[in-house]
Amino acid sequence: MKQLFNTVLSAATSPELMENALDAFCVEFGLESAAMATARDFDSLRIDMRWGGRMRRGETPRIVDLALSGGDAEDDPLYERLFLAPPQRLMREIEILELERLEDLPSSRTRDACREDGIVERVGATLNRNGPWLDVFGVYTFREGEAERLVRDRHPEVALPLFAHAVAMNRILDTMRSRFEGALTMLDRLGLGVFLALESGDVILSNAEAKRISDLRDGLTLTREKHLVAAAPEATVALATMIAHANRTAAAEEAAAAQRLSVSRPSGAHPFLVTVRPLLDHAGELQPGLRCAFVVVIDPARPGALSAEGLITLAGLTPKESELARLLVAGYRLADAAERRGVSLDTARNQLKSLSAKLRCSGQADVIRLAAATRLPLD
Repeated sequence: MKQLFNTVLSAATSPELMENALDAFCVEFGLESAAMATARDFDSLRIDMRWGGRMRRGETPRIVDLALSGGDAEDDPLYERLFLAPPQRLMREIEILELERLEDLPSSRTRDACREDGIVERVGATLNRNGPWLDVFGVYTFREGEAERLVRDRHPEVALPLFAHAVAMNRILDTMRSRFEGALTMLDRLGLGVFLALESGDVILSNAEAKRISDLRDGLTLTREKHLVAAAPEATVALATMIAHANRTAAAEEAAAAQRLSVSRPSGAHPFLVTVRPLLDHAGELQPGLRCAFVVVIDPARPGALSAEGLITLAGLTPKESELARLLVAGYRLADAAERRGVSLDTARNQLKSLSAKLRCSGQADVIRLAAATRLPLD
């Protein structure tokens, strides 16, 4: 049961694992198949379908094809009755329709497809009914008497609230991604890696820069379980503590200062600077009522972290001054910059003096400082 619960909880933040969770449900309770469907206002075209067991392995092609094509619209009255029943309670099809025997079920394309695929009986439960969204959990039985035993057992129903939570969380994350996409893109441009993490440590959203940092596997990594871990165990503990504290602060709706952490890197590159603070979305800009930890990671070794383009625009530098500014901002010493450009060191010094005067800087270090202050986010 522990493996099943862990798989379902992982699917809450990783929708691609949902069919693994359905497989785990089948294994845990000795079932042949399971499925989940999400619809909107009983539309004949289902928004999402997930399969487990024999259905996932392609052993029931007729019923799967019918469901994916929206050809099961005749089942809408069945779904309507199901949603009047107690939530997250498994019920046989004849029980939902208040019939005595399987033989009393009216003929339909869906039931014909089930029969052709060897399915004896269907068992279903409602997971969520939030606004226009309808989430259904189904078990397709292939043995006589299996459906009756399943609904009498009740143990499988223990997992249904977890599936309901996972489906609802998937929907929230989809909404957040669509709403937050523009902001995340801008933070990418600024070179900020962003992770949104729950108190459990589960990362529910991240941007492209965060993924780049994680993919480096050089000090900070996002695990398959969607947890942010550091190369050093003590840093992992410190980071988890900061994330949990930020979530508790957010839940209490208290203002709190950001917490900071330096995370060393096995490569020897400059450490990551990690900042964690509570995120309270009172205005519902991301998701109404969202509370989580806002984790920002800065990579000092990120390519292109500094740019001379702002300096060039700001002071109207000449092409030669611009060329020198780009080399200095890229980290070259003045002598190396002169050598790369094929000019004498004295010429380079004069050009540095000229561009420093235009920028009102006192020297090379001041030019670098101003380059950081005028980094253009949309180069």
